[in-house]
Amino acid sequence: PLVNSPFYIDYGINVHVAPSAFVHRNVYFGDSPHPDCPIVVNEGVFIGPNCQILTIAHDMDWRHRHGPFGPCWTAPVVIGEDCHVGAGCTIMPGVTIGYCAVVEAGSIVTNDIPLYHVAEGNLARMVKKVAADTATAPDLLYKRRGMEVMVVQPGNRAAEMSAALINSAPQEPIPSPP
Repeated sequence: PLVNSPFYIDYGINVHVAPSAFVHRNVYFGDSPHPDCPIVVNEGVFIGPNCQILTIAHDMDWRHRHGPFGPCWTAPVVIGEDCHVGAGCTIMPGVTIGYCAVVEAGSIVTNDIPLYHVAEGNLARMVKKVAADTATAPDLLYKRRGMEVMVVQPGNRAAEMSAALINSAPQEPIPSPP
């Protein structure tokens, strides 16, 4: 895996990162020493900078908290293949992010995200579904920050329009610098 520094990890004994994963700088893995609660980052995953992935949480009842030595609970975190976790995200214990899902920047994820879905916000919620392939969404069109966006994938209408624009552009030679 490609892991940029600085990179922070608690125990380091229960983290599994696939060889093709990319972990950006300033990412924190709060792993648990409990063998049933790993952090699993699968093939093709991108984790943006300043993210936290946690497998340990503490009791919220003040009567049970005794500083850092109070009771806590642990649960695994699994990030599926080809997922994208945007910058500044926090993924809480027990979360599974499905295959090809996207977590928008700054999101706090407390529940599972199904495969092919995009989640955003604090607390993260599903906002749209991404195309599984060109056959299931030949003309994937959605609004992004007030603009209509069409995803260019091989074989869809956006790819054909893009190729037509490129092919119709005048082919003038690029001038050499003086």
